[in-house]
Amino acid sequence: MNANELLIELRKFVLIKSGLRNIDPAHCKVISEYVFQETKNYVSETTIKRFFGFANTLHKFSLFTLNSLSQYIGYADWNAFCKEKENQILPSQSIWQTIKLTAKSITELALVTKKNNSGVPFNYTANRNFYYPDFDYFLKNSYQFTTISAQPGQGKSILIAHMVEHFFLF
Repeated sequence: MNANELLIELRKFVLIKSGLRNIDPAHCKVISEYVFQETKNYVSETTIKRFFGFANTLHKFSLFTLNSLSQYIGYADWNAFCKEKENQILPSQSIWQTIKLTAKSITELALVTKKNNSGVPFNYTANRNFYYPDFDYFLKNSYQFTTISAQPGQGKSILIAHMVEHFFLF
């Protein structure tokens, strides 16, 4: 596994340990408190936001942060987490399985980012499920592409976020 894949795995396990299926910026403070309670190491809310992609990261995460998060999920440190994850990769695991897992992780992170960047809380945005039958028809046939077009600011990205949740994640 490369460093990015290891970080994706660490994010996944931190969410699982925290009891969260999805995360928004408000959860970062809670995770920071959970990490402190479990490890007695303080990882700031802002660092947690950076770790989950809610704030820009201009540098790599410190070893202290990685060690603390690894300890939170039950490992001795970041190195122990990395070694175990490296050993879990089976030679028989196909490249397609790896691509599928990576694409799912990227999709989930992009979806969370889109939800959090919405001008209106995502739960209050229009679902626009009138488009769902057309998209379902597209998926069930052998078409290569479809388009969604509108003026900027008309909600295309939010529509796609709703469709990703409906058709691919839930």
